[in-house]
Amino acid sequence: MPAFFGARFTYQAMENLHISLTAVNGEGPFRHQDNNSKFLVSTNIEYYPIKNLLLKLYVDREPESVESGESENKYVMSGFIGYKNDKIMLGCESNFIKNRSYIKDNDFEGYSVYASYALMKKIKFLGRLDYGNFATSDKSFYAIAGFEYSPEKNFITSINYRMFKTENYNSSIPQINVNFGIKF
Repeated sequence: MPAFFGARFTYQAMENLHISLTAVNGEGPFRHQDNNSKFLVSTNIEYYPIKNLLLKLYVDREPESVESGESENKYVMSGFIGYKNDKIMLGCESNFIKNRSYIKDNDFEGYSVYASYALMKKIKFLGRLDYGNFATSDKSFYAIAGFEYSPEKNFITSINYRMFKTENYNSSIPQINVNFGIKF
């Protein structure tokens, strides 16, 4: 794989408005890389109208891969609104991907709602609901609910319940997950 290469320019237009322009030749060392030096170009706009409230718009365009000859340019648009204070975090996001996986008319549309609540200093309840055409053309519903424990600032562990269900499939697939993480 070619090396991941890119540049980001961030401009603070006002105290509460941040604009980033990015050009990269891939999505990191373990994801799509472009051997022909084509770049994903994106814009990220963050606006903080009041304390603790974030409005965000993200758009990008990534050219099709020359190697396949049958692929299409991929476009992404995402809107987000979120609120966060010392106890509560709430967020809502809408995503649209045109030509997902560089396949013509393989479009994705999805919506997500996130929440967390600090029960104690080191323990949080967390939840997430997703709705959209994630894996198939059927509409799918994905839910996560659980608890996060952070005994130290950079160490996090969580246990959560996950459920995935599609519109045309009556059974759900439940899972119990345990996650561990270290932040540097």
